[in-house]
Amino acid sequence: IVAGLVVIVFAFLVYVLLASSDPVYWAGEIAEFERLHISNPPEKNQIVFAGGGTIRQWDTLEQALAPLPVIKRGFGGAHVAHVTAYAPRIIQPYEPIAVVISAGADDLADVGGKPPDQVEADMAELIALLRPAELRSRDAPQVYVLSITPSPMRSARWPAFAQANTQLKALADANAGV
Repeated sequence: IVAGLVVIVFAFLVYVLLASSDPVYWAGEIAEFERLHISNPPEKNQIVFAGGGTIRQWDTLEQALAPLPVIKRGFGGAHVAHVTAYAPRIIQPYEPIAVVISAGADDLADVGGKPPDQVEADMAELIALLRPAELRSRDAPQVYVLSITPSPMRSARWPAFAQANTQLKALADANAGV
């Protein structure tokens, strides 16, 4: 019985991990963000923090950055492509002066993980969405890409994290305002 329960729990965890790689998996959390601001939308020109669990779990973000005005948009184990998919709903409506992105670690996860080149390509797509060429010199927000922090539970992927961070730094260096 115990072995059967272990197999069921493991299968469920693998299912959740694989399902969470689809942006649709996060639709409920995104809809909740939208519900929060239907009757009381935040002011424009704030700093939007978007990404995965690091942002979602940062309970002291507002206090840590005070008096800077911030909007927290962290959801689950978001991949860079998920942030891109939902940016028109959770970033762009706020017309931020800056966007801080914390994503990539879950992209590089052990099960179904992406290679660093794909993380870089996904981040380039997000940057292009947030800083379109026609706005780069005037109205586009500054974009800050946080490095991917290696976690002890993903030590086997640390070389991929280091490679992705090197590539993301080069991407940022090559794009004004990033």
